[in-house]
Amino acid sequence: CAGPQVMMGEEGGGGAPLWAVVSSAPDPARIIAELDKALRSANIGQQYEAVICFGKLMQRFRDAVVVNSAFMKLSDVYRSTNNFVRYCIAQQVAGSKHVQRVQQLVLNVDEVVKRFHSVLLSNDPVARAITLRVFAAVPNLVKDKLQVHHAIRNSLDSNHELEASAAVVAIDKLCAVSAVFAESVIDRLAQLIQGMETPLPLKIKLVRIFQHMHHSAMLTTRAHEICESLLRGSPTTSPVFITTIHTLTRLSSVSLISAPSQVELLFGALVKDPRLGVKLAALKNLNYLAKVTPHSSFNVDGLIEVAASAENVAVQEQAIGVLTTLSKTHYQHLLKHPQLASVCEQLMYSPASGELLHRCVKLLINFVSHDAADELVQQLLCAVCWGIATRFTEQGRSTSDQDEQFLRCTVRLCKACPQATARVVSSIVTTLQRTKGRQAEQLSRGLVCVVMHDRQCLRPHLSALSALVTDPAVVSCPIIVRNLCGAMLRAMDTSDAGAEANLRRSAAQLLRGGHRWLCYLIAREAACRGCHGIALEIFTHLKDCVESEEVYHWLSVLELVSRAEVLAQDARRAGTAETLSAMVCFYHRARTVLMAACSSSRKFQLQQDLLQLRTDFLQTLLTVKYRLGELSSLGSGPECVPAEQGPPLQRGFCEVALRCAELRRHAAAAAAHAAGAYEEACQAAALALAACFGACQVAAAVGTTAAATALHRAATEVSRRAAELSVGQWAAADALLSSLVVAATLPVDFFRIETAP
Repeated sequence: CAGPQVMMGEEGGGGAPLWAVVSSAPDPARIIAELDKALRSANIGQQYEAVICFGKLMQRFRDAVVVNSAFMKLSDVYRSTNNFVRYCIAQQVAGSKHVQRVQQLVLNVDEVVKRFHSVLLSNDPVARAITLRVFAAVPNLVKDKLQVHHAIRNSLDSNHELEASAAVVAIDKLCAVSAVFAESVIDRLAQLIQGMETPLPLKIKLVRIFQHMHHSAMLTTRAHEICESLLRGSPTTSPVFITTIHTLTRLSSVSLISAPSQVELLFGALVKDPRLGVKLAALKNLNYLAKVTPHSSFNVDGLIEVAASAENVAVQEQAIGVLTTLSKTHYQHLLKHPQLASVCEQLMYSPASGELLHRCVKLLINFVSHDAADELVQQLLCAVCWGIATRFTEQGRSTSDQDEQFLRCTVRLCKACPQATARVVSSIVTTLQRTKGRQAEQLSRGLVCVVMHDRQCLRPHLSALSALVTDPAVVSCPIIVRNLCGAMLRAMDTSDAGAEANLRRSAAQLLRGGHRWLCYLIAREAACRGCHGIALEIFTHLKDCVESEEVYHWLSVLELVSRAEVLAQDARRAGTAETLSAMVCFYHRARTVLMAACSSSRKFQLQQDLLQLRTDFLQTLLTVKYRLGELSSLGSGPECVPAEQGPPLQRGFCEVALRCAELRRHAAAAAAHAAGAYEEACQAAALALAACFGACQVAAAVGTTAAATALHRAATEVSRRAAELSVGQWAAADALLSSLVVAATLPVDFFRIETAP
């Protein structure tokens, strides 16, 4: 195969490589002509490349005419070329997912099949084997071709091992789509399986074909009879016995009529057969049936008895797995079972296997989700805390996947029972202080997910987490630091001075230690959680510690944004005209600096759009503030507004509403109710501002391309709601504007740039 690889990339008739022609040429007819010329070339490298390019052609042009022409060219070359090119074509047809998707677009099915079938009549067994692989890759094209069916059945009697193996693959694929072929070959398969001269590996392959015999009730019954006779005639130690059990299970899952009898068969093998392999195979198949046929009748009492009395840990794990699957549909029956809780408690603390703990916890959580009984919750909570303390240690023998699944169960427990979150958080924090490496990383990620369900439960542990963040063993893993800081920021409010001071000290200690990237991660999390004071200190320090001018500009932008939002969070000055003016100035400066940081590799377009949205929002707030000031200067209430000053003020408020969210101005009220119209205009403008702020958050989540659509939809909703408003105090609009100034978070997408600073 080295020859074709070396010669790939030769130029076609047009003077360009074939792959370049396929990728760039707009006319598929020209591409097919070039590929046909390369296929008939004497250069085997060009032939090999042309076959591969046919797959790319069908990927690019998913048209019936193009696909049909490509298959016609390949089949025409296939019948007259050598076995190497035939093998390349078979690999392309069978291995390319794009060819598999477009095979139903072939129009001249008879001609394509005729050309491939002609090779089955040759005297070369290798060519026939390759052709059988081609038919196995396109079973939908030959599912009704009786001459092909006959040739495939005859290939089973071949003395050539390669051809016989390819025939088995073709039969397996064809039986799955063709009822005619399945009915014609089932007796022949039964004869070969029962024959003494058939090798054992071939018998196993033939038995697996019976899982596709579900096209009719008679065919299914016949397949069941053959498989059951194999079970009676094969020793339980034989691989044929295990394969037959799997085949019967797959067949029963498709033909739902025979599912109950298969459940009884599997449970009988589980109880009566003492061999470990048979028990495990029966439990795995019972678990499969419990997923696909949950309506079947399962012996729950017997499964619980097997889980309690089995001597092998693997059998106990599989039995609990079946019960866990059944608990999603049969939870009422399982929950009322008197021995289930005691059996789970006995198995959860077994030192033989950590997987048993995870499976039992998962089983009990399914019950807690439906019926959170106090006794069951306490039992489950003790097991979870014990598992956290024993699994996530250096001496723990569990794998990474098992730990991940266990933490997911823990998060499910906290979601179903929020009262259990405090104890779970305490166990995680305690374990984190003596855990390192991969397990500490998983625990920190789990802590972030658990805190989402109860923010208050982490506050008693903030000092311990602050000390943990500065631990040298933890500092070496940035992911752990980021997760811990994220959990702390989730737990504390912007008014929580003590927790914020702890985090500031931790960040300062990391800065003194030279861990600037970790400090950047902390500042990013703080900005996303609304703690802009912490972010401001870190960004201000980091700005002077970088060497790249581009990174310096980026950190300067973050510093300016943090300064603006710190002003908004000042309770004494939030919402005043001076604060709004200062914030607008900071945002204008930030956008100017960001434009200076742009380069050919980094455009910062999303960041520029978000800054512009926030600037427009604040500018509109400032305009409304001035309008409210004009209104309040006219008197102590709306009744003091002179009639001659009504229209200008009304137009001003409606302009603000239009500017915020393209709000259509409502019809003016009657002259006798002019004061009420002004109040409605104020509140309509405030609602428009709220809609604009929500649209900014939507734009941050889905990208700025949807910002205009989100604003338009918000404006429509605001217009509808504003028309239904009752007359209230005009001063309420001023208070609402002050509350709208504060930004809860900085969007996460704001920090998503191509490479880290």
